[in-house]
Amino acid sequence: MADQRTDFVPLAPIVVTRANGLSRAFGLGAATAAARGTALLSAATYAATLSASVRIKLAAGSYEIGNNTVNVPADCTLDGSGLGVTKITSNLRVDGCIVHPGNNSVTSNLTIQGTSTSLFQFPWGTKGTASEDPFTNATLLNCELIGDTDGFYVNHTTACSGRAIDCVFTTLFDAVRIFHQNTDTNPAHAFEFHGCKITATGPSVVSALGETRPVYHGSISLACNNNVSKYYNCIFTGSNAGASLCSPVYATGPGSTNGAKIELHGGCTISSSGGSSNYDLNATGGAIISVGPAVKYDSSKTLEATTGTIVKLATFGTTPTTAGLALLGGASASAQRTSLGASNGTWLAANQQCTTFLALSGGAVSGSFSSMGAGSSALINFATTDPQITITTAGTYLIIARVVIISPGLSAASGGSCALTLRRTNNTAANLTGAAATISFGDDGGLTESKSVTITAIYTTANTNDVIELWGNDVASIGLTASNPQITAIQLGTGSI
Repeated sequence: MADQRTDFVPLAPIVVTRANGLSRAFGLGAATAAARGTALLSAATYAATLSASVRIKLAAGSYEIGNNTVNVPADCTLDGSGLGVTKITSNLRVDGCIVHPGNNSVTSNLTIQGTSTSLFQFPWGTKGTASEDPFTNATLLNCELIGDTDGFYVNHTTACSGRAIDCVFTTLFDAVRIFHQNTDTNPAHAFEFHGCKITATGPSVVSALGETRPVYHGSISLACNNNVSKYYNCIFTGSNAGASLCSPVYATGPGSTNGAKIELHGGCTISSSGGSSNYDLNATGGAIISVGPAVKYDSSKTLEATTGTIVKLATFGTTPTTAGLALLGGASASAQRTSLGASNGTWLAANQQCTTFLALSGGAVSGSFSSMGAGSSALINFATTDPQITITTAGTYLIIARVVIISPGLSAASGGSCALTLRRTNNTAANLTGAAATISFGDDGGLTESKSVTITAIYTTANTNDVIELWGNDVASIGLTASNPQITAIQLGTGSI
């Protein structure tokens, strides 16, 4: 189907939207999971031909792709309608990943599931031995990965990087697997995991090995000491009803000091049960697992073998100052802002850690839209508290905006849409690449209708005063209003131990 204006997108399970606001629908009339899966593959292929960043929006439903891969183009967002609501499935894919991210891409708000009980399957990541490309700075946000053998999977001789935020990984074997094989390149894989729930409940139906390893990093025969992954406030759970190993956090290598490195930060919690033996922490072959002071695990369930090392640190980084301790002791966000001398809406520097800052939450009861022609927009007006943040530190950020759009109640004879975008309003004003969404309203029998909308963008700036605002347009002047705006900015950094 040809490109359409943002205020005219026919009912379809998939809509691809360009940075200029033009949209194209895929899967019109697709009534089965297989038909929707075919449409998704076509949409991803089309998105890869566009020169600007795009957004692929998936409606609720299952998308069965068979023995194929959904290749998410660079700088593209693949966005579903929620965990368990939008499902990408494959009962065949083995020689490659089900979803393969591109550089600077975002995969969000969906479930990816390998449904085979006879094949090794890899829901999200890259498999270099299947000729899939490496990727850098990819984000997995609010997603669920399910499979018999694997979930989050990186197997490449070229360095890959990215992060997973608020995700759930559930398998019977390896829930997170990061390594390389065949060529001794010692790639500098670098990943961060924030607030993820990582579970493996063995034994696997497919894997004859029978082990259960929610997190397994490194290569037993190749140097991999450049492979570093960091976990913040994650929950690791491993159990095995079989007669093999169960180890929720497992790092390995070929020996000496050439093993993979895992860092456990913040309030991580690890538990293991069952199997012939179970270890909460398992470092072998020259691997190093560094454990922060707030991490919870059973110290009697640890294994250090073949020069593997588990390092329990009194603190990560520098001991907090008096002011830092006052911040940590704050009973509420308001108390912590008082300790910092900051008001809600003031930017807090990320200090090279992946740190969340809620720049705006709530606002006035109701916000109003301007009405103008398609392709235009203006700041959503919430009177004294408009959706806006100011970034005073140069860097790269994941920006997430949420807002509820409210239709006053429409009849069959009327309809309209709301166009939303994130916009930098100074330093050469421009819309943020890929940060756009169009929400359509039709006949609702005259009843008020509300829709919650999320927009994401990867944003890099060298400036120290960029102002980012949430803009919108009541395209058909039907009296749309907005409520509960929120903009979250996460600085993406490497962190330090």
